[in-house]
This record gives sequence, C-alpha cells and structure tokens, in this order.
Amino acid sequence: MALPAKVDDPEVAELRRRLVSLPMDRQAQVLEGVLTPGLRLRVLAEQVRHQVGHMTDDDETIAENEIDDAVRGVRQSLTRGR
Repeated sequence: MALPAKVDDPEVAELRRRLVSLPMDRQAQVLEGVLTPGLRLRVLAEQVRHQVGHMTDDDETIAENEIDDAVRGVRQSLTRGR
C-alpha cells in the first residue's frame, strides 16, 4: 500500500511503521475506521494500480476519471443522506 507524502513528525512516522507492520486485512480495517469514503476509494484504487502494474497514459487517464466520478458519487450520496 502506498503511504502519503512524508511528514517530519516522529509520531506520524511511528504510526506509519505500525500500520505497515500489520497484515493487509488489518491495515484495511484500521484505515476504514479513520478515512473518509472518498479517500478509501483512492486507497483502494492505488492498491489495484499496484497489482495491475504498468498502464498506458490513456488507461491511466480513464482510470483517474472513473475514480474521480466514484468519489463524487460517494460524496453526493453522503450529502443526500444527511
């Protein structure tokens, strides 16, 4: 799983270290508890990209547009549910 950009904070570094030391299913459970639904979709998309490997620029553009649409859909459904 790709982690966010580095932050010069020892507590953040410790959290990252502890998170990546967990099995993948436990990482997912922890992240589900703290990430917004839109960010969860982006994390999932990054995991899929990592497993798929190299994509053409056109495929990458299509995938990014689909991810953006999915994130917008989640945000709209959450907004309507309030």
